[in-house]
Amino acid sequence: MESCCEQLTNFAPCLLVKGDIGGTVAGVMVATEQKLIVAGSTIGEGFDRLFKLYWIFNMQYPAHCTNVLKFLEHFVYKMKVTPKMPPTVQELCSYLTAKADA
Repeated sequence: MESCCEQLTNFAPCLLVKGDIGGTVAGVMVATEQKLIVAGSTIGEGFDRLFKLYWIFNMQYPAHCTNVLKFLEHFVYKMKVTPKMPPTVQELCSYLTAKADA
């Protein structure tokens, strides 16, 4: 993971997962500014830590991650702070809410 971290060219936090594809997760870390932060032992814990780092440091979401992070913000963490959600995120949230109510 250290070598992956050293190769990062931007300061935006990203999730690094150690393990075999389709196998057991051996470790999860968040890499930022060429530093590694332990983020738990599951991918879910890693996403939780990654999201919270963006939120705590008031960082702008990277364009390629915006919808995923806005989904977490709105549906998982129930934070109603974004005035306008992307239509795809609204649609997914509505679908999941309807399925949960059925």
